[in-house]
Amino acid sequence: MNDLDHLAGLASALVRARRPFAATGTDGLPALRLWDPATPRVGIHVVAAPDRAGAWWFWASVGVPLARCHDLDTAVETITDALASPADLLLAARDHARARRPRIV
Repeated sequence: MNDLDHLAGLASALVRARRPFAATGTDGLPALRLWDPATPRVGIHVVAAPDRAGAWWFWASVGVPLARCHDLDTAVETITDALASPADLLLAARDHARARRPRIV
């Protein structure tokens, strides 16, 4: 499977969950833009890409892994939670970036 296959699966799961989304792209990558209907101007782009070990994940546009691509129900729940609290998503992005940064002693 490739990124388009995973995003198509997520799109189908979002339709079943009645979550709004639009197919788009970010930095040349295929993506889905998702938003909370209560705040349609606030949203995230979600891409599908493998991690360093080769496992496929859905990633938020801020660089945070959201859910494994094989678990669509969890992905929809995680994305819904992230949209409900965008500040928490930004904090998670900061923490994720710090964890990946090499320590200088």
